[in-house]
Amino acid sequence: MGTEEGYQMLVAMAAGKEPHITLVTTKEHWLSEPRSQKSSPRMHCGRCGMTVDNVAYRYLNGCSGIMCLCPNPREPWLYRYYEFNEECDKRNVELMWDLDQWNKKVKDQSTRPPLRCSVCSTVVTSVSINNFYNHAEFGACVCRPSEIPLADRFADCQAIVEKMFDVELAADFGEEEWIEMAGLPHPKQYVRLRCTEHDQPIESMLWNNLLRRQVARCIHCKPWVSEQKVFRFLLPLYARVKDQYPGPSTIGPNGGMGRTHGDFAVWLEIGALPLAVLEVDGEQHMYRDAWRFFLEGCKRDVRKEEDWLAKGIAVIRMFQPHVYGGCGGWEEKAKRGLEDAARARAAGEPPAVYIPDIAAYTDVEASVYAQLHQDVLLPMKRL
Repeated sequence: MGTEEGYQMLVAMAAGKEPHITLVTTKEHWLSEPRSQKSSPRMHCGRCGMTVDNVAYRYLNGCSGIMCLCPNPREPWLYRYYEFNEECDKRNVELMWDLDQWNKKVKDQSTRPPLRCSVCSTVVTSVSINNFYNHAEFGACVCRPSEIPLADRFADCQAIVEKMFDVELAADFGEEEWIEMAGLPHPKQYVRLRCTEHDQPIESMLWNNLLRRQVARCIHCKPWVSEQKVFRFLLPLYARVKDQYPGPSTIGPNGGMGRTHGDFAVWLEIGALPLAVLEVDGEQHMYRDAWRFFLEGCKRDVRKEEDWLAKGIAVIRMFQPHVYGGCGGWEEKAKRGLEDAARARAAGEPPAVYIPDIAAYTDVEASVYAQLHQDVLLPMKRL
C-alpha cells in the first residue's frame, strides 16, 4: 500500500510543477492501493482541462509538466505542422511546405524546411526545425539582426524581456551596462533581470539563452523543491545569497564554449569574495545506474571544486535525497561546514571541500564521485 511519507513527497513534487498543474489523487486513494516508483498519480492541467495519469512517480521530480493536450516538446515534429506554422506567422516567416509536403518530408527535429523571410523575401533552407523553434531570431536571411553589433542591440533585449511573463530588466541594468556586457566574451554575457512576482533578482540568464526564449525564473519560481529549501535556509544567514554562481568554462563535444555553475554562493559581506559555493547533488552525480547519470558531469564537479578552491572559495556538498526528504541532518551539516569555512578564512587557512560522511561520497567501489577523487589531491573534510 502507499505510505504517508510517499504521499507527502508526492504533494511536494506536485507543488513544484507549473502553477496550472494540480494534484488530483487524494491521500485516501493513494494509501488504498499498492504503490511503487512506477505508480502514476492523477494530475490536472488547468490550461487544456485534461486530467492524466501518465507520469510515473519516479519522474515527477525531474520534469515541470505533464503529457496533456498542451503543446508538448516530446511529441514528434511530424505531428506539429500547425504549431510550427503558427510560430512562423508570429515571426514574419512563411513556411513553404503545405501539410502534405510536411508529412512526406519531415523526419525529425533536424529537418530543414524551406522558409521565406517576409521582410526581405530571402528563402532559407539551412535552419533546422528545432533551431528555428527554439531561437528568438530567424538568424539566416540577409536582414537578420545578428549582423548588427551586439552593443547596438539593447532595444532588441528590451523587446524580448517585455514579452516575458513576470520578468523585467533589473533597475540598474541600462544601456551603459548593456554595452559593457557586450564587450565581454560569450560565457560572461549575463543579462540582469528581476522577477516581478517575488521581487527577486535573476542573475543567471545569458544573452544567448534569452534569445532562445529560455524561461527566466528566480529561486522562488523554480520547480526544484530541494533547491528552494536550501535557498530559504541560507537567505537569513548571510549578507548575500546567489543562485547559479559561475564556475570554470567548458568546451562541449562540438567545440562550443559553455560555463559550469554552482547551485548557490554565500557572502559574509557585500563586495567581498564569496565564502563558499554550495552544491545540491542528486544521485546522478554519484551512481552510474542513476537516472540522468552523465560521467562528464561528474568530472565537471571535480573541475569546479579545483577552480573555486584555487580562488579561495570553499565548497560544501549536500545530498539531494536528504534535502528533499528532510533527513540526514543536512541543515546541521551545512551549517557546520559554513562555520568551519568562515573560521578557516579568518585564520588564513586554505579552503576545503566539505562532504557528508555517507557512502554516496566516500564508497570508492560504488560512488563515481569517490572514484574520481582518488587521484585528485584536494583538501576534503567530512561532515
